[in-house]
Amino acid sequence: MTGLDLDKLKEAEYREISFDWRHRDAMLWQTLAVAIVFSSVIFSSWGDAKYTWPIKIVITLIAIITNFILLVKIVKDNYYQFGSSELLRKLGQEKFIASLYPNFNPKSKERLRGNTRIWRPDTSTLKEFGNKRIPLFKLYLWLSHQSAFKWYFYFLVSLTIISIILCLISILCVFSPCKTVCLSVNNSTLCS
Repeated sequence: MTGLDLDKLKEAEYREISFDWRHRDAMLWQTLAVAIVFSSVIFSSWGDAKYTWPIKIVITLIAIITNFILLVKIVKDNYYQFGSSELLRKLGQEKFIASLYPNFNPKSKERLRGNTRIWRPDTSTLKEFGNKRIPLFKLYLWLSHQSAFKWYFYFLVSLTIISIILCLISILCVFSPCKTVCLSVNNSTLCS
C-alpha cells in the first residue's frame, strides 16, 4: 500500500468515525427529548385523580424502567463516543491533521482538544472579545466549561428517583391500614 492509499484510507476512516460520533451525539439529545416528554406524560397521569392507586403503581413502575433504560442508553452512547474520539485522536497524527487543516501549526500553543473538528478559542481571546460582545459574559464562560452530558445524566437520575418516590407513595396508599388515609391528589393532600 502506497502512502497516497494510506492517506485516503485514513481520510475515509476519519469521515466514518466522525459521522458515527455525530450520530451518537444526535441520539443523546433525541433521548433527552423522549425522556422529558415521556416523564411529563407519566407524572401528569400519576397526578390525575381518575386513576386508582394500583394503576398509579403500574404507571410509576413503567416510568422507573423506562428512565433507567434511557439512563443506560445515554451512558452507552457516551461511552462509544469516547471510543470514537480516541480513534479520531489516533488517526489525527500531525501529518494527517496538517492535510485537513493546512493552517495548523503543531508547535503553536493552540491545540486541538477532543474532537479534531472543533477548535476551541483561547481564554485570552474569549476575554478580549467576549466582554464587548457577549451579554452575561461570566455566565457564558462558566457554561462553556460545563459538561452537558453530566447535567443530562443528573437530570435522568433525578427523573428516576422521582419515579421511585411516586411509586413508593402509591404502594403506601394501596397497602395503608386505614381506609381514609389516602385521598385524591386533587384535594391537594396525599394523606389525611
